[in-house]
Amino acid sequence: MKAEKDKANMERDLQEARSNWRKAKKISLTTQLEDNKRLADAEARDRSSLMTKYKNLTTDLESSRERIENEHERKSDSLKALSKAQAEINCGNPDLRPKVIGEWKAKANDLTAEIDASNKECRNYNSELSVFVPLMRSCRTIDVVKRKIRTWPMRS
Repeated sequence: MKAEKDKANMERDLQEARSNWRKAKKISLTTQLEDNKRLADAEARDRSSLMTKYKNLTTDLESSRERIENEHERKSDSLKALSKAQAEINCGNPDLRPKVIGEWKAKANDLTAEIDASNKECRNYNSELSVFVPLMRSCRTIDVVKRKIRTWPMRS
C-alpha cells in the first residue's frame, strides 16, 4: 500500500514536472519570439533611416554632378570667349592685349578652382555611397531572415 502511494506521488510529481517544463519551454520560446520581433522592428527602423540617408546622398550626388557639368560648360564658354578675345586683340590694339589676357586668365583660373572643388565634393559623395551600398544589401538579407522567422510555427 505504501509503495502504491509512493508510486502515485512520484507519478503526480513527474506529471507536474513535465507540465512545468512545457510551460517554461513555451515561455522561453515566446520570450525569444518577442525578442526577435523587437530586434526585427529595430532593424526595420534602422533600415528605413539608412534608406532615407541613402536617398538624400543620391540626390546630393546628382545635384553635384549637375553643378560640375554646369561649371564645365561655363569654363568651356569662357575659354571660347578668351580665344575669341585673343584673336580680336591680335588684330587690334597691341597695348591692350596683356591686360585683357590677364583678366581672362584670372577668370579661367577661378573657374578651374570651382570645378576642382566640385570634383572633390563629388568624390566625397561617391565614397559615402560606397559605404551605404553594402549596408543596403545587409538590410535586404536581414529582411529575408525576419520573414523566415515570422513563418516559423509556434510549438508548445
